[in-house]
Amino acid sequence: MMATAAGLSMTEHRLIAAKAGPGYFATRRFDRPDGGGRLHVVSLAGAIEAPPHLPSASYDTFFRATRAITRRADDVTAAFRRMVFNVLASNRDDHTRQHAYLMDPDGDWRLAPAFDLTYSAGPGGEHYLDIAGEGRRPTRAQVASLGGKHGLPAHRVVAIVDEVRAAVADWPRLAAEGGVSRASARMIAAAHGSVWGDFEP
Repeated sequence: MMATAAGLSMTEHRLIAAKAGPGYFATRRFDRPDGGGRLHVVSLAGAIEAPPHLPSASYDTFFRATRAITRRADDVTAAFRRMVFNVLASNRDDHTRQHAYLMDPDGDWRLAPAFDLTYSAGPGGEHYLDIAGEGRRPTRAQVASLGGKHGLPAHRVVAIVDEVRAAVADWPRLAAEGGVSRASARMIAAAHGSVWGDFEP
């Protein structure tokens, strides 16, 4: 819900109640079109032949791969928004298998919808994909520098950060609606605050 509010492309999803415990998260597969059949998918890891669980790539690599594979500026912008979300929402489990590309029926590749978005402290407290060389405490300046390098105007970078920040700031309400425990909600809110303190000192 927070990712959708932040403007990320997501597939249809819902919570399924369980007889005991918090229940289950279900999401529609984006490689199965409504009319049947399958669409080709390749992960960022597969596309660039990078080990998925090692900090062996960067968001710069992700953006360059996205432009090369999709040839679409709007997909690069969507990848940038995803990076901003992962930073501000403290999703540091952002390795190369957490991003993918999807071939449509006409044979054109697009950035696949975002998936596996959740709070994560990351390996050693760092992002798997670095942000302009920084994995532990990325700043607005580093994010803006990377956006500019990939053709995003400064005003667009500011707007994306503001939109994502507003969604993340709504975490307490969204957590309550989603049935997150109070202890987890407080812990994650504290992580969001710490990230923002580093991002906007």
